[in-house]
Amino acid sequence: MKNQRKMEAQSGIDLRMWTHRRAVKALPYIRAIARSLRGSWLDLQRARLQVRRMNARSSSQDRSASILRAGAVRETGRAEDDFNQTLRELETIHVQCLHPGKGLVLIPFSKDDDLVWFIFDLFAPHGLIGWRFEVDRVDTRRILADLPLQGRADEVFSSKPFFPTFWKRQRTYPE
Repeated sequence: MKNQRKMEAQSGIDLRMWTHRRAVKALPYIRAIARSLRGSWLDLQRARLQVRRMNARSSSQDRSASILRAGAVRETGRAEDDFNQTLRELETIHVQCLHPGKGLVLIPFSKDDDLVWFIFDLFAPHGLIGWRFEVDRVDTRRILADLPLQGRADEVFSSKPFFPTFWKRQRTYPE
């Protein structure tokens, strides 16, 4: 705990540490925010590309091209505001974005007084795909089975993934 407090005091960031149980319970919420973050990031990339293409297309712009460009710049600003708002929502629960386009986020926890991150992948069936130490390279992913999780890892990862009840309805198909 002393190292963690030292690290927080040095960096000026007060991270709330998660437990594995809390992280698993929060996965539907984290998944929703990560999906929204990815969508707003893609919208921002699309808007920026549109502005770059308009700038490259014509150096001498007529009035209609200037109006279209101004609209594209406004759209870029809106997309950037949406992205930043979603990013702040993620950071209010002390979860960090690793890559918005890939849907990767990091959930902090403590292991032997070291700062460690659960790695959440939006496209993985269970969400949590591994963990890494703060000092590891960004692309490092250790498997969760190597992490002692108070004996709950087998129970959590052998259970069925979360699906809302309306998806569970049995469907009958004509033969």
